[in-house]
Amino acid sequence: MKKFYTFLTAAAMACMMFQPAATAQTRPGNSSANAVTRPGQSNVRPGSSSSNNKPGNVTTTRPGNTNTTVTRPGSTPTKPGSTATRPGSSVSRPGNSTVVRPGQSTRPAYVNPPTRPNRLPSMTRPVPVRPTTLRPGAVAKFRNTLLGLNFGITMANSLNYLYNSSYSVDGYGSNEVYLRNVNEMNYTWTDATLFYNNRALYQSMFYESTIGYNTSRYYGVYNSLRSLYGNPATTSNNGRNLSATWWCYDGEYITLEYSQLNSSNGYRYFTILTYGR
Repeated sequence: MKKFYTFLTAAAMACMMFQPAATAQTRPGNSSANAVTRPGQSNVRPGSSSSNNKPGNVTTTRPGNTNTTVTRPGSTPTKPGSTATRPGSSVSRPGNSTVVRPGQSTRPAYVNPPTRPNRLPSMTRPVPVRPTTLRPGAVAKFRNTLLGLNFGITMANSLNYLYNSSYSVDGYGSNEVYLRNVNEMNYTWTDATLFYNNRALYQSMFYESTIGYNTSRYYGVYNSLRSLYGNPATTSNNGRNLSATWWCYDGEYITLEYSQLNSSNGYRYFTILTYGR
């Protein structure tokens, strides 16, 4: 019996050793009275801070980043070594330095011709009135080019051609190109002017002057045109003023005039040859 009581006493002491020491309703290892965690656990995982990041994270970016932008490790908003444009590039393609195409020159907008005696003021010749019914002398077509230029060619292309063909360009404005010493119809003309509308060639004028009355050039050119295109569609002989006009069926015309006009050096007698459309 004594041994039985000794066994009960030992069993009671063992139970007292395993009785919880605190009266709180939390499991052993909890520091909060209301938290329910397993033994040995805390509110967060070991090694982490109060944030929701993975172990070892202290910012909102992955390891290796130093800013707050969410990017891949070691990356920046642009590729390494790049700028807003591709490496070595600029607003224009590499090697381009001007706004003109390669091979073109950058001529000034206007080149005023020098002041010279006997020059007519810059003016187009009036377009003659086309007869309602063309006479039999009207031709089907004039020659294709004038000084190597076609009607309708642009002013820029005209200048390129004239310079490259060694014509003497005396100047040019917004709608005119001035030439010196041009050969046409077997004569050399001191001055010639090309006229443009919307930068397209539509009229050319050649002229030569004398101080006295002299119609030899007029009739020399007249006979050449007559041999090429037949009799003119219209003619006029008003005292000292002469004119003749040839038409072709597509609307182009040739006018030959002889008249006294006021030049930069006073009144002179001018022979004027005009091609137009």
